[in-house]
Amino acid sequence: AAARGEAAQEQAARVAQLQTELAESYKRHADSSEQVIVARDRQAKADEDLVVAKEALVLAERERDDAIRRGDALASELESARALAEATEAEAAARARDKEDA
Repeated sequence: AAARGEAAQEQAARVAQLQTELAESYKRHADSSEQVIVARDRQAKADEDLVVAKEALVLAERERDDAIRRGDALASELESARALAEATEAEAAARARDKEDA
């Protein structure tokens, strides 16, 4: 009877130990599930941020390309204005020489 009582106590202690281990396992599972949820939320936020960043990049590239086109057009206009100014200056100098010669 004493041996059975001791075996029952050992078994009760083992059951208590297993229950404790099971509770710890459930807690670890709950913690890891929470970490997974947090990680998924962060991933979703990062994905949203990436979409916004890509849209901003497209807009910035479009604005850059527009600025390059405007710069090219202004450079062309400036070159035309310089050529016209040089021609006008040469014409004025020729007239001045003609007046001096006359």
